[in-house]
Amino acid sequence: MRPEDARDVDGRVTYEELVDAVPALYASLYGSAAAHARNGLNVVMDVYHHDNYSKPLDTLGIAKRELEGLPTLFVGVNAPLAVIWERRGQTWGQRRESVDDDVRRAVEMHDAAARSLTYDIELDTSVLSPDECVDRIARRLADGPGTIL
Repeated sequence: MRPEDARDVDGRVTYEELVDAVPALYASLYGSAAAHARNGLNVVMDVYHHDNYSKPLDTLGIAKRELEGLPTLFVGVNAPLAVIWERRGQTWGQRRESVDDDVRRAVEMHDAAARSLTYDIELDTSVLSPDECVDRIARRLADGPGTIL
């Protein structure tokens, strides 16, 4: 979901209707992960959190509520904004100066949101290889659980 106004065209759901559904969507996502974990399964999730909606939704708070009582390791994975733009250029041919405002705003909002959260471990993929990231996560897990919610 992008925090922008949607047009009610051809009966599509409006932006406000989507925003109103976000808390239930996050609760369902994390409730499912919690159910799997409580059944003895290890769960790895790749979820992007932000609170840039038309009203505060506290999506990370919803996640923590749903995961209460479970050992949880929050891993922040990011790179400097210049590196993200370089990668978008290599992958999709997108350059900051040539993409439309919506794409530019989404990338910049993602970067700001990612840097505003607190993690148990942070990984900068501009200096760490995928294998080094895995090794750091494995070492952190060996030290015991991260956050006990």
